[in-house]
Amino acid sequence: MYSIIIVDDEETQRNGLCRLVDWAGLGFAVAACFEDGADALKWCGGNTADVILTDIKMAQVSGLELAERLRKQGADTQIVLLSGYGEFEYARQAIALGAADYLLKPVSLDTLAAVFTKIRRRLDERTAELREREDLAERLSRLTQYGASQFVNDVLCGALYDKKEIEERLRLISESALPEHRAALLTVRFPSPDADGGWQYGEDALYTAAANIIHFESDGVTFLSGTGDGGTLRVLALSDAPDFAAALREKTARIQAYAEELLRARCEILTDGVYPSVYALSEAFRGMPALAGDAEPRKLLLTHIICGNVAAVAALVRQMEADGAELRETTRIILEKLRETDPATAETAESADAYHAPSDVLLRLAETAACKLGVGDHAILKAKQYIDENFDKDITLFSAANHIFLSAAYFSRLFKERVGETFSNYLVKVRMEHAVALLRAGNYRVSDVCALVGYKDVKYFHRLFKKHYGVTPGEYNVRYGE
Repeated sequence: MYSIIIVDDEETQRNGLCRLVDWAGLGFAVAACFEDGADALKWCGGNTADVILTDIKMAQVSGLELAERLRKQGADTQIVLLSGYGEFEYARQAIALGAADYLLKPVSLDTLAAVFTKIRRRLDERTAELREREDLAERLSRLTQYGASQFVNDVLCGALYDKKEIEERLRLISESALPEHRAALLTVRFPSPDADGGWQYGEDALYTAAANIIHFESDGVTFLSGTGDGGTLRVLALSDAPDFAAALREKTARIQAYAEELLRARCEILTDGVYPSVYALSEAFRGMPALAGDAEPRKLLLTHIICGNVAAVAALVRQMEADGAELRETTRIILEKLRETDPATAETAESADAYHAPSDVLLRLAETAACKLGVGDHAILKAKQYIDENFDKDITLFSAANHIFLSAAYFSRLFKERVGETFSNYLVKVRMEHAVALLRAGNYRVSDVCALVGYKDVKYFHRLFKKHYGVTPGEYNVRYGE
């Protein structure tokens, strides 16, 4: 229902327009009635109306002057002008001011209905366009945040070190950050969800909400958030501020305040290192990545083992040797994961397990993988099985990578290399195949099929289906549904 105000200095005319027209039937609600443009202007100072129906000739502020002032103020209100004078000059001025219509008194109900039906259609189109723009802006925002997360993960996994690629990807996710800017690597630690009675929505939702707060640009400092795991978020702070340390302290304090206020979760922010540029940061992690948090080093270690990257495994093991118990536990977990994804390689190291130090076992695993590059095939089989069992849920490349205990960057490359298409495309293909099976069964509505194959947006499902099969789900249902 759109709002309308009516302005006319003739009381009979004003009351008739307010009470005798079936505004609700036309899709409008009368918000107010005034006898002069001056009163309408005052009301518009604190309120908004979608449409103003106003007489032209009035004592203080005319309808033309009302329209002109509102236009100067930037209002996008639709204005319909009424006049008892059939003079061309009034019509010319109305057109110049962008009036939605110009009517001569007396005006019939049928004419009003026709004019306001047209205006309602115009408003419907404008509303739809605004919603589409808002949706697009939200999608772009999400895409930018996802791109930032992937950028951070790839740098810290040692997978992103080409200077040109760093420059191009950073330009896509930030308007102000440059690869030459100084870079601080931060660890943001959160307590376990529900531990202090604050956050009540689970760990994944906490990471998502925290990333939304952290990912921002303010006063020359850009924060880019990676993915969360093990109670931590990894964050890059980039800036060319002369006093980078002071700027960083101020901004991290703001993040902590936001987190406590909006998430009801206290966070600890630690600075793990400051680098002269993003290039320098990427070089520091090239071939020898080590992230904070219990889970990440193990994922990265397993990734390098599967890649057969013996030097990187040796470097990571050296960093972990100070804590013998942790290294033994890491070795046990990695062997357990390899038994699931590549039993042959795990078996190769089993005989050494009882007789050699954990570091030797891990190096032997890497050396075996280097000689047997088929190791990743078992991981891909597990990933495909995960998709087949969970295609109807909100799964992502990250959740699949976590499931088979690989870093997302390596899993993405491995999947495309072994399967011949991206994880995203493969997931869509699986979902479309299940959608076709459900449509052929003939027992489901298209909206039900959409939900059953893991999509929440029916329009998006329609687009994917048509792109895949050349027809919409509804058309397919008509042609092939039983």
